Amino acid sequence: MTNYSAWDVSSQDFPIKGAIEKQIEFLCRYAILAPSVHNVQPWRFEIDNSTLRVFLAKERTLEAGDPTGREGWLSIGAAIENLLVAAKYFGLSAAEIRRNAHSVEYAFTPGQADLHLEPLMQAMVNRASNREPYSSTPVARETLDEIAGNQDEGVQVVASSDRKLIELIANLTGRAIAIALGNPSFRDELSSLVRSSWTKKSTGMPGFGLAVSGARSLIENKLIRSGATADAQGKKEHDVLIHSGAVVLVFADGDTQPYWINAGRAYQRAALVATAHSLDTATMAATVEAADFHLDVERYCDTGGRLLAVMRIGHSGKPARHSPRLAAHEVVTFSS
Repeated sequence: MTNYSAWDVSSQDFPIKGAIEKQIEFLCRYAILAPSVHNVQPWRFEIDNSTLRVFLAKERTLEAGDPTGREGWLSIGAAIENLLVAAKYFGLSAAEIRRNAHSVEYAFTPGQADLHLEPLMQAMVNRASNREPYSSTPVARETLDEIAGNQDEGVQVVASSDRKLIELIANLTGRAIAIALGNPSFRDELSSLVRSSWTKKSTGMPGFGLAVSGARSLIENKLIRSGATADAQGKKEHDVLIHSGAVVLVFADGDTQPYWINAGRAYQRAALVATAHSLDTATMAATVEAADFHLDVERYCDTGGRLLAVMRIGHSGKPARHSPRLAAHEVVTFSS
């Protein structure tokens, strides 16, 4: 059954006098609010006393849409950012102690609560991907600077209202979407994750999250599977992006798992800051994943890094609805 209650998490429920493993479990309730590729929620958390291991759940990864695992690990990074911000807010100090090809591990100790993070904590609960068209009114420069201010190791964040850059990414995105939807394997996998707006499933993308009508959501998966909407979808993605108020780009020094995790963290911090400024956000991954399209953006921005994430931001005028979530107990386990 769809679990929307995950979004009802309240800081007032933090078990301040509870065992540390219960406190870490509570932090995971914020982690699972992070965005993920096609809302597959590819994370798994294992708590062992004061340590937490975060895994990529292989059963919730994409073969056709994410063959390298890049988008899955970016999603993991976003969940980790939520968790670490929440930990700091509640007075837990987290230190990364191990990272390998399968997981990231953190050790938690008591620390000093940082109540200045309250706006970001609220943003975690408020944030929802909004795929409606946005106003093209530029985002204030000081807001863009704040959004881009969080730089993780080996990662650079660019937040820009440059219309030429936005046009470039819009053109590349439109082409990339059309190409991806020309692949039958990609269409089959994507269509299996497209739900009606009344879905009872806890993963995948309800029609309301795709900015389609309720009636259209009943047949959207069939239209995608047929390939009939490939060109129209490419044009739609181009049009919504070209009218965005700004774009946020995340570049990294490399294109391997450690960089994907750090880029996911940087992406999510940028999304939280944008949400705290009452801006709408939506991920646009096509240019990252399609062939060598990312090279055009890298040359334009002259960063020297590999483009790993793209987000459009602005004001849609229509409130976004939260996508469903797996319940915490479905993704959190305790090591005996």
